[in-house]
Amino acid sequence: MFRTPPKVNKKIISNGLWNVLGGTSSALVAVLVPPFLTRILPPEAYGAWAVALQIGTYVNIFGLGVQAAVGRYIAFHRASDQLAERDSIVASAFWALLLIALLGCAAVGLLATHTNQLFPHLSSTWQTDAALATAILGLSFAVSLVGSIFGSVFLGLQQSHIPAITQLGGRLLQAGLLIVAASTRSLTVMALAHLAGSTVVTLVLAGLWRSRTLQPTIAPRFISRNSLRELGGFCLSLTVWNLAMLLVSGLDLVILARYAPSSVPYYAVSLTLVSFIAGTLQALGSALTPAAAGMQAADGGNHLKDLLTRASGLIAIAALLVAAPLMFTGREILTLWVGPVYAGNAQGILALLAIATVIRTCLLPYGMIAIGTGQQRRMIYTPLIEGITSLALSLWWVHDYGVMGVAAAKVASATLGIVLLIGQNALAYSIPNLTRRTVAWRGLLHPLLFWVGLCAFFGLALPLRGHSFLYVSAMAVATCVIAVGMGWGDIIQLLQYLSKRKQSHV
Repeated sequence: MFRTPPKVNKKIISNGLWNVLGGTSSALVAVLVPPFLTRILPPEAYGAWAVALQIGTYVNIFGLGVQAAVGRYIAFHRASDQLAERDSIVASAFWALLLIALLGCAAVGLLATHTNQLFPHLSSTWQTDAALATAILGLSFAVSLVGSIFGSVFLGLQQSHIPAITQLGGRLLQAGLLIVAASTRSLTVMALAHLAGSTVVTLVLAGLWRSRTLQPTIAPRFISRNSLRELGGFCLSLTVWNLAMLLVSGLDLVILARYAPSSVPYYAVSLTLVSFIAGTLQALGSALTPAAAGMQAADGGNHLKDLLTRASGLIAIAALLVAAPLMFTGREILTLWVGPVYAGNAQGILALLAIATVIRTCLLPYGMIAIGTGQQRRMIYTPLIEGITSLALSLWWVHDYGVMGVAAAKVASATLGIVLLIGQNALAYSIPNLTRRTVAWRGLLHPLLFWVGLCAFFGLALPLRGHSFLYVSAMAVATCVIAVGMGWGDIIQLLQYLSKRKQSHV
């Protein structure tokens, strides 16, 4: 299993960890800020802020997956020493994304003019404030979208530490600005603080790109039809994926604001924590895309199956470690984080959303490697079906079951999406001997056995829940033991590999 060259292994793992730091830095704002906002703002205002944030993120859908494409093509052309093609890709992507970001910002601004329809139950005191905040947040995410091009260049060069450190510092600044702005009890001022943080991160990334890459340029003269055609063909499927993710979770707060407005703040805090773990796993898996592209360019992808197998095991362990606490000790975490009122209303929502996230990310390495090898083009309809199913079930079940129906719709649609993905097995075009049985066992069934064991222990530990410290400690120990058991085979092989390396050096 450890036949991949050591330098490649070390590089993938290192970039994966840096990607986690960079990817979770955005979620860091979402985790640090709510404990202050929920105590400063009334639930009505916090719910309006959460909906405004979700609408602002719609700008990212207009990104069309250009960031992932840039990282992939930079890695591919770097391996082939095609510098002219690299410059053409970066310049074409930058100017195309700048235009797209402006269009996305305008679309969000248009939505902001219909505040009375987006927030039908919001009092007049907050409606104008929420409308302005929504428009400014759209601009903030547009700025971040343009800046992501510079970060994607470093990801393609497998220098993930540069954007990771930059984003971490910028998001910490953004969190501080938001907390200070919240004291004004103005959503507009908070949105301006968000915009200031996004602008700082973008400017720093642009400066680092200019000073730390070889002959950096985004001159319009490097724009070419071939590059635009390549980007367009590559990004078409990613656009569908982004649209599918909008249908899966990007409309939840808008739906609840209309049909179950009192539950919006509780769903919002649950979604924040779940987005944090999803972002962590996504960031960890994103290192696989340039690695897979480099392997495909270097040796035709002979090591891709080993990469998929190993990455699936690591992602499964990571998912267990970050999601199990939300499922089994969600009430305790929420109480410490946002207080007992939010904890009492949000713990069930949080558990269901965490389950849906684990299901959806169990084949994350499969998707990342598919993007790296260009096979995501064959996977257009699967995420779209999942998204449509999620939206339809959410609209149906919100009437019958309220907020819990919306959360349950995520579990059902995630399950359907994974089944469809395994059934299609599009990655077999890049890995000819990859069977559905292998994908299902490594990504789904093998981790499921350990999840069943953890659920059984949860049932035994329930009598301890009246003693929070004992209960949380018992679940933490059980989660760690189960995680070690899940990855025991990989750990043994890694130790054997390191032992052989040490003997060879001696």
